[in-house]
Amino acid sequence: MARSARRVALVLCGVVLTVLVLLQLTSRSALPCTTNPGGRTSGVPLKEVRMAGVGPVDRNMPLIFIGGVPRSGTTLARAMLDAHPIVRCGEETRVLDSAISSFMLEVIVGHGEPAQRLCNKDPFTIKSATYLHQLFPRAKFVFMVRDGRATVHSIISRQVTITGFDLTSPRQCLRRWNTVVDTMDQQCEELGDQWCLRVPYELLVLEPRRWMQRILGFLDVPWNETVLHHEKTINKPGGVSLSKVEKSSDQVVRPVNTDALTKWVGWYAEDVVRDMAQLAPMLETLGYDPEANPPNYRQLQTDRGHEFDEDQDGDEEDAEESVFRLRLVRSMCCLRPFHSVCCLRLVRSVCCLRPVQSALRLRPVRWVLRLRLVRSMCCLRPVHQCAVSVRSSRCSVSIQYARCSVSAWSARCAASVRSRIKAINAKIK
Repeated sequence: MARSARRVALVLCGVVLTVLVLLQLTSRSALPCTTNPGGRTSGVPLKEVRMAGVGPVDRNMPLIFIGGVPRSGTTLARAMLDAHPIVRCGEETRVLDSAISSFMLEVIVGHGEPAQRLCNKDPFTIKSATYLHQLFPRAKFVFMVRDGRATVHSIISRQVTITGFDLTSPRQCLRRWNTVVDTMDQQCEELGDQWCLRVPYELLVLEPRRWMQRILGFLDVPWNETVLHHEKTINKPGGVSLSKVEKSSDQVVRPVNTDALTKWVGWYAEDVVRDMAQLAPMLETLGYDPEANPPNYRQLQTDRGHEFDEDQDGDEEDAEESVFRLRLVRSMCCLRPFHSVCCLRLVRSVCCLRPVQSALRLRPVRWVLRLRLVRSMCCLRPVHQCAVSVRSSRCSVSIQYARCSVSAWSARCAASVRSRIKAINAKIK
């Protein structure tokens, strides 16, 4: 009965939402085209709007979405992008719940001054990134990540109300943060590197030029020095508009700074610090040391920490020296040589890899694979059930969870790996 009642309630909510959206669109199309003093267009039919130097607005525009758990640097990222002369993010729109692309576009377009690239900052957009990418196939997503201990400290100390977060319990908030950021991380993983970019807040504030170059390169936006001085364009024409609704507005009026990096240190109770790795396992997945108080953020290495380095496609090394970076998108990934770093993440099957000296160890979450590369020896060891297919030093790797079928082709690895495969398959059968 309870389930059927919930279903009826959801259907009714959907009907009401659809009616409201239709009424909104109808009323907007009946209004004349006007511009208010703040530069925002109002009552402009979407099909008649043309953005500066781009042409008509439609779902194939290369929109920019900025998301992440609240208090993870999303406002800072959007302010820095907003300072760029051809990008316009505007204030937080909160349009996600409308869930209809035309309505969302209408809101985003009418939310600020015209610009070549439209950007929307709404922290929870990343939770629906794959759906939004279906609506806007050329959209790109900037996923802001931050040390969960700092995020939870900020949420509670600034009393930021978020559904599902109990502001009286740091322990519960850490668990909730872990669940939310895990969902966002999986969404970003499914989109892949072409459409979703993870940006650690800590590295953005420590090395703003380097990371803004990476962000703009990912977005195909030319470099402009103004992004490093967003505070000079606050509430100026063509600059960064701030909202009283956004909790971070009072902070982004200042230049990029590192003041907030370690405010959380010493704030948590001893029992919470002791249980940190169990309360928030995504800390380690994202590259944060749950035992360090405080960590050295300058040495922060996430699973994708080398994802943006410029020389990924360098010359292939000798097999004895090679350690590969594996990148997964759904059931496929791309294998590339990169110095002595190996990064592997299985979407759905959820594996995360961290370097351990000359060996590489895969840390288990659900279905897990252990991978060791030592000199010319390749050793694949399954934990539970995983499947990997490696075909040469520059090739694809396919993953099939729920069954283990491992094979590899490499001049110096084949023999050892194939013998492993036979043993693995024999055990599974």
